[in-house]
Amino acid sequence: MKMKIANGVDIDNKFLSEIAYSIEESHGISQNPITKDFILIFQLKYYCENCGERYNNQFEMDNKSCILCQINHENDKINDLIQEMRLNVNHNSSEVDMIFEWIPYDQFVDIKEIGKGGFSKVYSAIWKDGLLFYKKGRYYWERVPNTRVALKCLYNSQNFIDKFINEVKAYPNQKIDNILKIYGISQNPNTKDYIMVFEYAEATGRQPFDDCAHDEVLALNICKGIIPKINEQIAPKCYIDLMKRCLDLNPENRPNSIEIKEIIELFYNSLDQEFKKEQQHHEIEEQFKTAQESRKTNLLLNKSNKSKIHTQAIYTSRLLNPFIINLFGSNTIDFRM
Repeated sequence: MKMKIANGVDIDNKFLSEIAYSIEESHGISQNPITKDFILIFQLKYYCENCGERYNNQFEMDNKSCILCQINHENDKINDLIQEMRLNVNHNSSEVDMIFEWIPYDQFVDIKEIGKGGFSKVYSAIWKDGLLFYKKGRYYWERVPNTRVALKCLYNSQNFIDKFINEVKAYPNQKIDNILKIYGISQNPNTKDYIMVFEYAEATGRQPFDDCAHDEVLALNICKGIIPKINEQIAPKCYIDLMKRCLDLNPENRPNSIEIKEIIELFYNSLDQEFKKEQQHHEIEEQFKTAQESRKTNLLLNKSNKSKIHTQAIYTSRLLNPFIINLFGSNTIDFRM
């Protein structure tokens, strides 16, 4: 039970209005014989057990804690961000499939660096408690323990809170096809860097040009038309054809944005089970299915037989000025932008 007290002996209009508003959820009224305060008696399930405020949605009721009590960070801007990301979602809708969270850093295990840039590092990790999502059709929330996630750690982000917040807001925190979701944020307790926690995406396991030095020679070869090696077993032929056209040395042969959009829509419709398909759609669908099976096998092989990456293959953001100077000094290439 929860009791709400109205001070004073007199029952004013405000108290009467509250009784009328809450009549379906209340068990009645009472009075303290000593203070003479009137008391409204409610079912506890409608009110936060921590602060006593009324829940705003079913998610808060299920967790027995309101949004504000679930957010407990020392930085007010971070608290406001989490609250905003949550309030932007209708948690009572059957379409909601996950909840944005502040995730304590000790929730992550098996942390491995998988990428590095000039402004951030990216890690893979296992989130012990796991993603919290809405069980559609059953109307309750459930966690998926041991969820693999990607952690994007932004250097010195504790000193650039506003920039960090803007980057977080740029990502969708709900299901949008073909876009990675952001599950929440965290903070490294040692470096104090803030972390964006993303849905983990499996790729081919290979970086482009991983078998050669990333120097002016490679830059020159790229200008001459060299493209990354393509394993045609793990990518659909239609996708490879589009990639080669986009990377064509002659700009006149490259598709424009409208054509690319139409081709991607063709891919999408081919994989849509509800779309009325023609022969072309079925052929593309089969290409994607075959490539996906090969990709899974290839990932397992890569994990068991790790290929060596060239010692001078660098995947960190860096200035290209030295390369550009050398390229402009070369008379072996005709630059066409």
